[in-house]
Amino acid sequence: MNFQKNENLIYNQLRKDGFIISKEIEEKNTFQKMFIDVEHNCIAISNVKKRTIEYINFDDIEDCKIIENSSIASGGIGRAIIGTAIAGGVGAIVGAATRGQDSEVWQLDIMIMKDDVLNPIKIISLISKERPISKNMNIYNDLYSFANNFYATILSIIKSKRKRIKPKTTIKFTTNKEFEVEDISQRRGIQKCSSTEEMRALADEYVSLGYKEILTDNDNIVLAADKGNPIAYAIFAAVITAIIMDFLFGMWVFAVLCMLLIFTKVYMGIVKEEEILLQVKDSSKLQTWKKENEKVKQKFFITYMILSFIFTAFLIKDRIIIKESVVSAKNLSQEQIIQAIKDSDDYNKYQKNFLNIAQKLIRSGKCSLEDFKNLGGFVKSSQKDTSYFVYCGGMKIKNKIYVDAKTEQINN
Repeated sequence: MNFQKNENLIYNQLRKDGFIISKEIEEKNTFQKMFIDVEHNCIAISNVKKRTIEYINFDDIEDCKIIENSSIASGGIGRAIIGTAIAGGVGAIVGAATRGQDSEVWQLDIMIMKDDVLNPIKIISLISKERPISKNMNIYNDLYSFANNFYATILSIIKSKRKRIKPKTTIKFTTNKEFEVEDISQRRGIQKCSSTEEMRALADEYVSLGYKEILTDNDNIVLAADKGNPIAYAIFAAVITAIIMDFLFGMWVFAVLCMLLIFTKVYMGIVKEEEILLQVKDSSKLQTWKKENEKVKQKFFITYMILSFIFTAFLIKDRIIIKESVVSAKNLSQEQIIQAIKDSDDYNKYQKNFLNIAQKLIRSGKCSLEDFKNLGGFVKSSQKDTSYFVYCGGMKIKNKIYVDAKTEQINN
């Protein structure tokens, strides 16, 4: 579950309804929140996981109880308050200890009684039979602490009802009825708005959910999930494509299919992200933006294709050279190879062996005919009597290949 996203939806709904948060009580284990608006004399009870809100006016609250294992434990606060008055700080502990002595809790509910015929009771379930909790666990202490804090807040609201001055505001909440907050990020395409003010408010809500405004004028706002620079993603996709092409070298059908799959995935997920259009009425600016957006998509396609070709060519160039060398070696005659190695040291002694070794090196792509011509064949090494070497692909130490003329063994 995206907790942060749901939490933002709840806060946005409260703000949209004109609810002013004066105090907030949160229980993270069960995703429960209570908000208090003292300016409008109202509380909001929310379940972040379910994205629900219920408003209850102060005047509708009649009583509150904490139910633990089918027993009314609302006196937990009352006993703690009485205990404090009698025995100081220790009394609070004594008062709390008068709750049930069960070692396991299979029910912990907060019950709010309301002055509402249709919905007289609101129950907030913190612990259920499906998931009982031992009293020794920290989570139990957290849940009961939340219940006590909640209960104390409701108790304060009830006691202050006589003293309270009626609010001057005319804001009306949909009280005593739980409703689900809509996740507007699930909407797509064109959304008609009745006014620019409504369009602006809806756009702000999308922005708070992580969307980015990519076009704004008096009549239209276009938003899309902010997923970064398409060119950067084109480069990334091209690198991945090149690696796969290198891995599937020779299996061109699979390589091309993989390239198309990567292109489609990145293009659809990054560039072709379906935009959200808030609209009061159509405008010429929107048409201009659509044309510019098509240019961005074309730029992504061109960049991806060019870079894929460059990166792939860079990775497989050595394989192509080797493959060409192997093809060329197959077309060489023995006489051509003999002419290239005839000036080898001790050629008369190891003529047949040198020919076999040279053929192996050329066919494997390690050496070319030109390498033997440049050096005149195999050169005697000082390591041992049957050791010889040849330079292939350059005249550096790393290009030096040792061979054993007697066993025809090749050592890189």
